[in-house]
Amino acid sequence: MLLRKIRNIIDPLKSLPQRNDVLTSIHFGSRHMSAETSSSESAAPSIEETPKKNINKAMKAYLERAQEHEDFMKKQRHEFQIGKRHLANMMGEDPETFTQEDIDNAIEYLFPSGLYDKKARPFMKPPEEVFPQRKAAEFDETGRPFHFLFYTGKPNFYKVLYDAVEHMNELNRFEDVMIRKGLQPDPNLKLIPVVG
Repeated sequence: MLLRKIRNIIDPLKSLPQRNDVLTSIHFGSRHMSAETSSSESAAPSIEETPKKNINKAMKAYLERAQEHEDFMKKQRHEFQIGKRHLANMMGEDPETFTQEDIDNAIEYLFPSGLYDKKARPFMKPPEEVFPQRKAAEFDETGRPFHFLFYTGKPNFYKVLYDAVEHMNELNRFEDVMIRKGLQPDPNLKLIPVVG
């Protein structure tokens, strides 16, 4: 409320033509506010002066990690494409039409393996299949999490519990409405308890 009053007083003063080296003072009872303009400042802000958007440290760290991951994936994609072309040339095939099935057959032919576990055998897959995808940001630019149960440590688990309680409360409200209307449940639709 007080800030709004201050802004209402200061805004008309901003529209007045400013003179260099003038001290502007405003008195509010016991409070005193002042603003000084220097001769080096220009009267109108330039187009290049845009306010820098403050980014939370957590968001900044996430953006840096995401950029590093994207650079890493770009490098891996490039290396995969080069390896795929070399493999196609070794097999005497056209690199442009060399498919993943052709790659798997070529690897099996060039590197015969007696290993029984398929994960231990040599393979050549696109980097998107080999490296896990990065988890998306769970918070916005200001650092506030998207999920309202983020700070519980296990938001998905507590969301399931929250939903279960909500459904139970809905059922209790429905039961209260049916009792007020005087409707009894159908005995043929009664649930049979399972023992065991």
